[in-house]
Amino acid sequence: MGSEKDDTFRTGAMAKVKAFIESVRTGLRLNNAGEAAESNVTAILGRIAAYQQRLVTRDEMTKSTERLQANCGLPGPPTAGPATSCC
Repeated sequence: MGSEKDDTFRTGAMAKVKAFIESVRTGLRLNNAGEAAESNVTAILGRIAAYQQRLVTRDEMTKSTERLQANCGLPGPPTAGPATSCC
């Protein structure tokens, strides 16, 4: 596959780690919000395409009135109770 042909993923990952370390050293904040948003939109697009079992364009997705909800079945926040000791 792609990783067998070139080293793009490894090189990219190393560049990200280097940028993070440099931001810590210099105190300059690293802003990955744009990349994070793009990643999430791509994941949502993939989810829609998988459920509909067809190619879905970004334009279709943004014009859709469908509302997606996360329902992972995770428990709610822990309730407060008396402190316990493990010792």
